[in-house]
Amino acid sequence: MEESNRERGAVLVEFALVAPILFSLILFLATGAIAFNRQLSLNHSAGEGARYGAVISPTQTFSSGTWASNVRDLVIARSGGELDPASGATVCVSLVRGSTPTVVSTPKPASWYTTSASGAPCDPSDVYPLYNPPVDDGLRVQVVVTRTAQLEAIAFSSTVTLRATSVARAEAKS
Repeated sequence: MEESNRERGAVLVEFALVAPILFSLILFLATGAIAFNRQLSLNHSAGEGARYGAVISPTQTFSSGTWASNVRDLVIARSGGELDPASGATVCVSLVRGSTPTVVSTPKPASWYTTSASGAPCDPSDVYPLYNPPVDDGLRVQVVVTRTAQLEAIAFSSTVTLRATSVARAEAKS
């Protein structure tokens, strides 16, 4: 009987040593899965926004807002709540032209074609080689979305930035 009590005590001590590691791993996996799901939502919504922006004309009149703000609103709507402005998420939409992206500035001011506060392209480092000009005039729609996610474990917490980028060749001409 004494041996049985010793074994129970040993099992209890072993569990007390292993449980925090096990629970920390489970928590880390759960928050990692949530972050991965958020990344998938961002990728989907950026792609939907770029495609939508590519098929509507930037010179089209809207009942409210501009081309860029309407594309941004669609991206936010398609994100499944992941791009709620209260969460600190950002959405940038730009209409750019050329192998070195320059925000399209005619016939409207550049701010009309981008939701970036600086008026710059969402991703100025992206390059769009022109294929078969004049069929491809280098007109592209850029959509870049970002938001943060938390990776948690019992002993630590880390904030990661999730980013999704999508580019579509504009079919509707400005």
